[in-house]
Amino acid sequence: MVYDLCPINLLCKLTSPSFPSTSPASCLHLQVNASPTFPSSFPCKLPSPISICKPHLSLHFSSPLYTILVSLLCLTSQAKMDVDMMLNEKLKMIDDAITKKKTKMDCHPEVPITPAEKMNAYDSVFTLCNRPRRDYSNLVYEKYTNYLTERIQERALPVLMDKHGTELLTEVMRLWSEYKEFASFLSKIFAYLDRYYIPKRGLLSLDDSMRYHFCNLVCDKLFSKLQGAMMRLIIQERDGGQIDRNLLKTVSCLLFEVGEKGTVNCYEKLEQIMLAEVAACYSQLSLERWFWGDSFSNYLRKVDWCLNQEEARAELYPSPTTKTKILDVMKYVMLERNAEKWVQKRIAEGIAAEDQELLSKYASLKLE
Repeated sequence: MVYDLCPINLLCKLTSPSFPSTSPASCLHLQVNASPTFPSSFPCKLPSPISICKPHLSLHFSSPLYTILVSLLCLTSQAKMDVDMMLNEKLKMIDDAITKKKTKMDCHPEVPITPAEKMNAYDSVFTLCNRPRRDYSNLVYEKYTNYLTERIQERALPVLMDKHGTELLTEVMRLWSEYKEFASFLSKIFAYLDRYYIPKRGLLSLDDSMRYHFCNLVCDKLFSKLQGAMMRLIIQERDGGQIDRNLLKTVSCLLFEVGEKGTVNCYEKLEQIMLAEVAACYSQLSLERWFWGDSFSNYLRKVDWCLNQEEARAELYPSPTTKTKILDVMKYVMLERNAEKWVQKRIAEGIAAEDQELLSKYASLKLE
């Protein structure tokens, strides 16, 4: 049988009238002489040092046993209160520093955050993660992630939900910049987590966690609107329009940077959409327009020009494989897929001498 030795529970049993008047022989019965407001008998289950039955013991409020139990209860209660006070005090120091940072970023840039406040917040994290009997590292890590998600939900999502097109892309980049500044501030306060707790538990680092939450809560949630706005810019530029190429580049870099850290790789999804659009666009141009109206030499010059244009446009994409994939899709759609038709057309029409070098450039596609 397992006995409860906690002083708090023990005293509760001593003062509880709900226990039966008899108890097993292996238990010690305590006879309490108290004022009329208390029952006269308070049986209590205590561990017996030996297997034989113990005699009844009279326990007065002035007896040494009662005094010891009360002292243990007071010590236990005081220790718990001290721990709770310490925990609340340390968490408040962290909250105060971060609340000041939010206020400074959102509406009052003049609000100062002193080095002492930052140090107190860092010291609070260090203390909570190094408690000898109870480690609060898990609580501290959850607090860090909660600060990130709350910042996104309170600051970013309400602003972005009603934005579209170029305005959406611009706001995403502005809020991403603000979010990185806030996360950088947090990472300095919670830096101790990256040293021991996170590697030991195999969790996302502070930096990776920052990207993970932004990817899931912003990029993935708004991906349909983001890719739609980006594809309109790409098509507009292909058609000869002027666009903000730097904006397109920075958003692409953002998706590439956070893509691998989220549950969904947003950049890979965007890349697949771009490849499908390229295939559809140049398939229509090659077969529905150029094939019937141009000579083979003229068609080959147009293909070469389009490849050069797309190669230049693809320079802004952060992944080096994106450009290769786009050019490979174009070559397949415009040349390789219908290679036999182009060979027949070349044989029937011939090819100008000045285009022989251009033809040799695509010799691997077997157009000769």
